[in-house]
Amino acid sequence: MCGTCLANSPIEPHSGVGILKGFIRLNLPLTTGLQTPVLIGELELAPGITRQAVLDVIDPNLLYPDQALQAIGVPSNEPDHYDCVFRTSNKEES
Repeated sequence: MCGTCLANSPIEPHSGVGILKGFIRLNLPLTTGLQTPVLIGELELAPGITRQAVLDVIDPNLLYPDQALQAIGVPSNEPDHYDCVFRTSNKEES
């Protein structure tokens, strides 16, 4: 949608689930505002659409390829803004 006003863009609901393809642990901030250490995962959001996202997990040893992770909105430092992180189900980390 480059060059298109987002206010005029259609709203497309998604399941909020991403399929984990792989992940890395960053120990140095690669961008302003990124708190380290942090896990960054590559997630398939829909067939053929992959994105990198922050993973919010207690134990990275419980992550595995093709695992379904749930998108969760978390408050940002900016007013009226939420960030998106991905988590495993609570059962997996109990």
